[in-house]
Amino acid sequence: MKKIIFLLFLPAIMAMAFVITPEGGTNHGTLIPVTEHEGAGDEIQDIQKGDASENATEVNYDLSKYSIIPGLYGYGTQTRAAYGLYAKTGKTSDLPKILHVNTLSGDVTNTDNTHGSFAWAVTRKFPRIIVFDISGIIPLKDGINYNLKKENSFLTIAGQTAPGPVVLFGRGEFRISGAHDILIQHITIRGAGTGMPKDGSRNGTYTNISLIAYYGPIYNVVIDHCTFSWSSREAVAIWSTYPSNGEKGGNTVSNVTVSNCLMSEHLLYHSTGTLINGNNILLRDNLYAHYGHRSPYIKVGTSCASWNNVMYNFNYRAAQLSGDYDYYGNRPARLDFRGNVAVAGPDTGTAIKHPLVRIGNSMANNHAEIYMKDNIAFGHHVAGYNVENPVKIPYKTEEPLLVPNYKPYESTLTYNKVLTNAGARSGKRDYIDTRIINEVKNRTGRIPTSAPTSLNYKKIYKPFKEVTNPHEKYNSQYTNIEHQLHQLSLEVSAH
Repeated sequence: MKKIIFLLFLPAIMAMAFVITPEGGTNHGTLIPVTEHEGAGDEIQDIQKGDASENATEVNYDLSKYSIIPGLYGYGTQTRAAYGLYAKTGKTSDLPKILHVNTLSGDVTNTDNTHGSFAWAVTRKFPRIIVFDISGIIPLKDGINYNLKKENSFLTIAGQTAPGPVVLFGRGEFRISGAHDILIQHITIRGAGTGMPKDGSRNGTYTNISLIAYYGPIYNVVIDHCTFSWSSREAVAIWSTYPSNGEKGGNTVSNVTVSNCLMSEHLLYHSTGTLINGNNILLRDNLYAHYGHRSPYIKVGTSCASWNNVMYNFNYRAAQLSGDYDYYGNRPARLDFRGNVAVAGPDTGTAIKHPLVRIGNSMANNHAEIYMKDNIAFGHHVAGYNVENPVKIPYKTEEPLLVPNYKPYESTLTYNKVLTNAGARSGKRDYIDTRIINEVKNRTGRIPTSAPTSLNYKKIYKPFKEVTNPHEKYNSQYTNIEHQLHQLSLEVSAH
């Protein structure tokens, strides 16, 4: 067993100057030939068969080097998203349709087969790239919204095509419940109302976005450059499901990356960041601010890498491993926690030197495997972990998790990189994200108990014009429209 490493807080670190250095170059593989668009089928009758691990390799491009976003590597980033079905079949009928959101209606409405509401576009049953002719507030209905299942797979949501911020707002939850091969970029989701009552009642509470495998396995999902706030539960929840009788089975969530996101001001009294119950989950380059805990919360049978995240003004601990039973076998909760920066704020507990990570009592029937290295803690915490009951709970240090083509960078670079890049439109942040960034820098702000009842976003209409011949090859890796989306992403980001 390797030695447990505690990286104690050193006062001298606070004087350290943070420096941003450019990331290294990328090396991509070859994409299958792409021909001119001949139209997509009206529905996907049976998208894929078998499990995620089998289907993930049934493509004829180099999985070891390709990424859906140039330079962004992680679990699931090898997905082709909207092009995923075409990558498998090579049929021009399986090329994605380009759907334009041209109304801020929260209902399922459309004017023709390519223009309509976001709710209409996101719930279609064929491969699609969603672009925006309009920006502003799109209302969420109370409760679960969209509920994307297997037939809604192969999806790219390109918020960078909008003329301004696209904000989903309301006391509701964006739910993926069985879909796969999805890319979501440059979208903001803000909750409404009040938080969970002190008595713990969960009625009427919601997460900003959830991947909960109720209707089938979820895999190959990338959520990049998004903003989440004011949920009454988590910002992001990832949850595999189990049979009610406790036997092995159910549906898993696997191969997911959440990157460059800004998660803030989750409402008391269940103010939490990310809940993880899945395999091969990567959280990288995210900012958590003004929340209780769970950045992340790892359940039994889960493997998660949490790299180069900034955690500000959490209440009492940053991360936790917990859970009393693994329905898929006696597998540990595995957490690789590296390159992170924790900064105390006005709501951070001061009574004791809390460790950043806790291994909870409910791990008694299983064991935890944790790898921690190069984390920095400013304020009331120490950059290590503790075990709630070390006699009762089996635990050990473990080898680091392997993420294809990617490793965390040094923690001394994390703070500036994350504060510069995190959020839906980090190149020109909206007034709320700007306030959050300033509060992190100035060590101000509090965890709220309720969200604003109205928001100040302008409605802007400017039709998005896609590039000529969008499905033809731009180069050996991407199509013309993928390259266009990459360029627009850079324009609205601070990269």
